[in-house]
Amino acid sequence: TITVTTTDGEKTATCSVTVVPTGTITSSPIDLNGDSTIVFKGVSYSKAIKAGTGKVAGSASISVPSDAKILVFYIAGWNGESVKVSASGNGLTSKTLTLTSDSGVSGNGPTSTIESTTESSFKFEIDVSSLTGGTLSLAATSGKRFVVWNASYTK
Repeated sequence: TITVTTTDGEKTATCSVTVVPTGTITSSPIDLNGDSTIVFKGVSYSKAIKAGTGKVAGSASISVPSDAKILVFYIAGWNGESVKVSASGNGLTSKTLTLTSDSGVSGNGPTSTIESTTESSFKFEIDVSSLTGGTLSLAATSGKRFVVWNASYTK
């Protein structure tokens, strides 16, 4: 139960709300095992993946636990590149992700700082409840380079 009481000098109002959970939603992080760090909205995410080079289209894979229902991850295209990535796995219908490029994703260093703070530009959710084999594959189909960070799943 949550109770809020406010007073404006003349009147006092109290409101109580009882919150009844209807189920349990748990979110657990996934270790991407990358060798890069992404800084997004002031938070550093280690073990991020930088995929691709100027000459070779990038690919990456995410190990997904068998009890995962929804996979959530952040992904951005390289500065100045128009990148599309195919997300696929056994039992899943392949999905094309159109990535937002970011000026902070550039260079060969181990750390990139995403300049934009618009979370919805980089956050993707994929239903992985029918995934068999436990691996979601990401492969650039246009453009070449991208970064992946902050993966998690819900049961």
